[in-house]
Amino acid sequence: MDSIKSIVKTWTDEFIKGNHTDEEKLYIKRCWPRYSFVLQRVNECMQKSPDTKRFSILDIGPHFFTVLLRKSFPDATINTFGYDLPEINWQSVRAQHFSFDLNNACFPDQWPVVPKHDIVVMGEVIEHLLIAPWMVLRFVKTLLNDNGFLILTTPNAVTIAKRVFLFLGRNPFEMLREDLRNPGHFREYTKKELIDSGTKAGLFAWRVYLANYFILDNPVANAFFNGFGFIPSLRNGITVVYRASG
Repeated sequence: MDSIKSIVKTWTDEFIKGNHTDEEKLYIKRCWPRYSFVLQRVNECMQKSPDTKRFSILDIGPHFFTVLLRKSFPDATINTFGYDLPEINWQSVRAQHFSFDLNNACFPDQWPVVPKHDIVVMGEVIEHLLIAPWMVLRFVKTLLNDNGFLILTTPNAVTIAKRVFLFLGRNPFEMLREDLRNPGHFREYTKKELIDSGTKAGLFAWRVYLANYFILDNPVANAFFNGFGFIPSLRNGITVVYRASG
């Protein structure tokens, strides 16, 4: 665990000092605790396998997290699924890439043929999709080995920050963008909604975590909202680890 945290923190510090846009640096500054948290969940799932060196991981929505997967688990086979981030040299990161718009997961006859994986990571993706979550998860289940794991992360729709904004008469959810490849959040979910959606898709919620792993821009607001961390339902991130078989 400590080695993963060290890898993420070292990479983050180098990234922020590197030749990247201000938007990219701000994103990494906000999200590096989530990266560390999810990598630890990946490590926990890998320990369930007798042969971690032959482990296969599919990262849905490839991004900078995929680079950290490679750094943290150099012996695993890492493939990606979805849109590419053009700034990354993917040849040094992944073995294969599979393209598919997950909004089309509602059409089973359009599902691509993809090898099954031991772990599928779906980080900060489902809130960007405009179809019912269980329809997406039903397709993603086909990407898993019989005893595989799906690690899904998404913002908590009912975090303390959003409740405060609603109380003040402000919409806590951002306006949709014009970029169809990155339109923003169509729908955010609660813990129960994600568990129920997994059940509809034939997935068992093996582990569920609510954690404050997003860093807010305002230090005062960050301290205030983190102060409510003792109430799990008010934390800002949800991670569900689904099993392909219960």
